[in-house]
Amino acid sequence: MRYGYTIGAAYGEDAILVPEGPLVSPGLYQVKLTVAGRSYTAPIEVKMDPRVKIAPLALNQQVALEKQIVAGMNQSFATVQQLSELRAQLKALLNAGTADAAITEAANVLDNRAGELLAVETQYPPVGIVSVAALNGSLGSLLLLVEAADAAPTAQANETFATYKRLLDQQLLKWEGLKTKDLPALKYLLRQKQFPAVKISE
Repeated sequence: MRYGYTIGAAYGEDAILVPEGPLVSPGLYQVKLTVAGRSYTAPIEVKMDPRVKIAPLALNQQVALEKQIVAGMNQSFATVQQLSELRAQLKALLNAGTADAAITEAANVLDNRAGELLAVETQYPPVGIVSVAALNGSLGSLLLLVEAADAAPTAQANETFATYKRLLDQQLLKWEGLKTKDLPALKYLLRQKQFPAVKISE
């Protein structure tokens, strides 16, 4: 959700925004560029830095964990986009001032619950907020740690990912609950009063 620079970035010099995404193991690959309906391909070989001595298995383990982390980041990012879209529609509905008491109450409840899934730390020291948005940032930080060395992921890194994944799954279950219970209830009230429907992009 947010990119930044590492502590090694120097003013006035090229610096890469992080997180970048998963690395690839050394090997032969094919790159593909598609422009205006036409595709171009070219071979490319990724070589290991000859100064680094590491077993291929360790590198494969590193890449595998990075891909899992990025999958979680993509999942949480997509959910945040849906939640933001929903809250924007709820805000417009509430600000219009034309909704009756039942619709207003249902919209406020849904908005508050959606807001909990988007909460992030705003103070230091942090209080340990767990939300879809907060976990996206945590996964991004973990990705940087896993990529920081050419080595197999540590046991701590694997355990941390397992914890983040478990927490993310819990938050996504809450989101599913909102989509299958709270949102349909609001939609029913809106249909009764012939208000525009609230929609979420899949």
